[in-house]
Amino acid sequence: MRRDRRRLARRRGEPEIDFQQVSELLPIQGIDYAGPLPAEVQKVTLFSADIAAHVGEPEAVLEKMNKALDAAMKSPEIAERLAKQGIEPIGGARASFVQFITAERSRLGAVAKAAGMKDE
Repeated sequence: MRRDRRRLARRRGEPEIDFQQVSELLPIQGIDYAGPLPAEVQKVTLFSADIAAHVGEPEAVLEKMNKALDAAMKSPEIAERLAKQGIEPIGGARASFVQFITAERSRLGAVAKAAGMKDE
């Protein structure tokens, strides 16, 4: 349906407009990216990255790994590569990530329970 509307607009010579995640738009050849929507109407999608470690790994080791990952994500080279893909690295302290994951598990657990989903 969406494709048909765009095709019809193209035939009429009308401009085509689409709203999509920036990371999905930037790789497409031949489009003009006009920029992000105003912050108050954006729907932000968060992706997270972490380094997996064995249970019982010393806290000092986990902190060192987190700092290295955080520094890499914020380095000019990596930040520029991510920006070209429409991704804005946030980074931060390990405790913030743990807090985020805990909240997401709680939120999504409630959604799964309400939907009748069960662990298998």
